[in-house]
Amino acid sequence: MDNLTRERCQEIVKSTEAFFVAEREVNGYKVEMYNYRLASYTDFINHDAFELRGLTFIFDGENWIRHLAMDKFFNVNQTPGWMLEELEEKCIAAIEDKADGSMIQFIQFPDGKFYPKSKMSFESTQAKMASEIYQANTDLREMVENNPHLTFIFELVSPHNQIVLSYDNTDLILLKVREQTTGKYIPLDFVLDNFRNVSVVRYIDFTDHIYSVVQLMSHAKEATDIEGWVITFDDGHKAKLKTDWYLSLHGLIGDQTIRSNLLIETILDGNIDDVLSQLGAGEKRDFIVRAVELVNSYVNHAMEEARKLYDVFDFEYEFNKRNFAIDYNQHEYFHIIMQSLKFDKFESSEYDLLFKLLIESIKKRTNKLADAITFLEKLDEKQKSKIHTKGS
Repeated sequence: MDNLTRERCQEIVKSTEAFFVAEREVNGYKVEMYNYRLASYTDFINHDAFELRGLTFIFDGENWIRHLAMDKFFNVNQTPGWMLEELEEKCIAAIEDKADGSMIQFIQFPDGKFYPKSKMSFESTQAKMASEIYQANTDLREMVENNPHLTFIFELVSPHNQIVLSYDNTDLILLKVREQTTGKYIPLDFVLDNFRNVSVVRYIDFTDHIYSVVQLMSHAKEATDIEGWVITFDDGHKAKLKTDWYLSLHGLIGDQTIRSNLLIETILDGNIDDVLSQLGAGEKRDFIVRAVELVNSYVNHAMEEARKLYDVFDFEYEFNKRNFAIDYNQHEYFHIIMQSLKFDKFESSEYDLLFKLLIESIKKRTNKLADAITFLEKLDEKQKSKIHTKGS
């Protein structure tokens, strides 16, 4: 954890378009929040960027204080390091339900107060919902505020924040507890023993059954109404395992025909990891992996261009629509900038709305099969042209 400095995070952001930083002023303090857009395993491994998933720095007037979130990990059989043959002999330390909601943590500011944060915002709807639960739960506040050296990572679940699974009540479910300095995850026993009114993720009790990954994969074929599980091995390594019921919600699984429009939609929605975890070696997997690389690269670069254009609109034109339109109405992302003005503010981060609008734009361009095929072909040709140019 010693090398996980703000300077190191800035280096990663500068070296690849897959990761970014949102700079905000929150409660009178400078705040930086790091995350990724559409990133593949190679992006994480090449830049050692597994912690850039909601990682936050707050400037206290003298130093930038780091606040860890939860590090990135992958599905069983999705990518190297998580393939079944690498995991099947590992000893499982814990298996927990995978909740289906929004990540929340409570971060202490230099003034001593704690504020709820979703992955990339202190002002989002999810953060506001978490704040209401926090204020109403004495045990929750006591747990967080009496242990400032720990970060408590929750999943906000609610009928008003439905992702896929439905929940009857709005609640914060504690997933992980982590030491801020070392990054070490610690058992939830002290929460269960001392804070009875804090909801904790359901762990599979294996007093009578010791699960292996293979046994759990067999169970995943029959389980319903659950997304899956998070597996923690005794060496600290973590992996996700989704149920067949949940994976069947993606139309690409079990179909040998690749529908490029559905493929692109799945990539843009961030669900392609689930698909890859179900595919063995072969032409279909190779095609999808290539498509993921092409679409991710295109979207990340497009977002950087849209951000630059927005900054021009902000700092050079001071949001003067008329003058900006005269000079930039032919720009590829002009319509996205103009469309963003219909909204009052960006809810999750400074440029989060731009990203959402960009994704919607690409989906519209590729919702027909023929258009999607052409889109991928052009990206492939452009990428090969770049490689050829560099090599010549």
